Amino acid sequence: WAGIFCQEQHCRQKPAEEVFTVHGLWPNYADGGYPAFCDKSRKFDPSAVQDLVPDLQRFWMSYPSSDASFWKHEWEKHGTCAAPSVKDEHSYFEEGLKLYKQLDVMKALQAAGIAPSDREHYSAADVAAAVEKGTGVAPLLKCSGGALEEVWFCVDKQLRPYSCGALEGQQQRRALAGDNCKSSLQIPTF
Repeated sequence: WAGIFCQEQHCRQKPAEEVFTVHGLWPNYADGGYPAFCDKSRKFDPSAVQDLVPDLQRFWMSYPSSDASFWKHEWEKHGTCAAPSVKDEHSYFEEGLKLYKQLDVMKALQAAGIAPSDREHYSAADVAAAVEKGTGVAPLLKCSGGALEEVWFCVDKQLRPYSCGALEGQQQRRALAGDNCKSSLQIPTF
């Protein structure tokens, strides 16, 4: 969420509209760790995702660096570990965008009357419940400084969303996102 990220770090750019953006798509181990840079021979080819660039710039943008360098990093660090669910960088970003649109956080929050605000505080349980009601799966919330920073979704090896914690168990669930959201949180505006 750019509202808190850009308060804490320098942002080159922000989304043109108040939307959550994609950080990435990667497999996790039950202990919260994850594989990285699984095939160093598979370098990012920007021409392979050219048809996705409008959606990538809107929904999978980099706040502090160039979009292309962020996409390169995400593919080489995480995408190369997502086989066989994705075969190349095009399918990696395409599947990530498909999941983003399927799991529409802003729509879920708006349906529950939850909106970005520099004054309002929301119950973390209400935010999580609103996202679960709107998407059909329980998310993990990640906060920083009392503000919502990220909403994480769990997907299986076939990239099907499932309720986080349903398979991991409570201890592993905390390890995945940390237990850093207090009972009350903010969703600051940009």
